[in-house]
Amino acid sequence: MLQEAEQPKQPSAVEEPMDELGAGIAQFWRTTGLIKSVAVAEQKRGSQLFSETAATLQGFKKEVLGFMELREATMLNHSQGDLQWWEE
Repeated sequence: MLQEAEQPKQPSAVEEPMDELGAGIAQFWRTTGLIKSVAVAEQKRGSQLFSETAATLQGFKKEVLGFMELREATMLNHSQGDLQWWEE
């Protein structure tokens, strides 16, 4: 006959649900960690895209302002030329 310490341990009615609960909690924390790491990566990606967009818009603004200044100078030169022609 096996002594009590040598007998294979039978899971009690409480131990099995507790093990399942522990496994569920561990899975919850793994999932939470994964979600957090993905969120941090997406935040970095969003910040990078925002910075790139801001730089692109700044370049576009510079080009538009340059074009406007060129058109303004061209129109002014034509007007001055027309004025001189009329004065002659």
